[in-house]
Amino acid sequence: MNQESIFKWTRRNPFRPFRLRLTGGSTHEIRHPDMVLPTRHEVAVGVPPGRGGSDPSMIDELIFVSYFHIMEIEPLPQPTQPAAGTEGSERG
Repeated sequence: MNQESIFKWTRRNPFRPFRLRLTGGSTHEIRHPDMVLPTRHEVAVGVPPGRGGSDPSMIDELIFVSYFHIMEIEPLPQPTQPAAGTEGSERG
């Protein structure tokens, strides 16, 4: 993996959330382009606040990941849109 690969994902228009899969099996979900900053040798990944945070660009801390450890970038599933006319309906 390299800096340009990460830039391509963060510059997509419209932005599409993605997941970084690392060599140790851990993953990091990038839900906003401001959550990741690719540098020459590593990627700064913003870790979002615990549950309850509504702004996807807010971060509590940064972790730094070497490109060597990024095994895969995969798109996150897109939220499905409710079918027309079904908003507000309840099932009983």
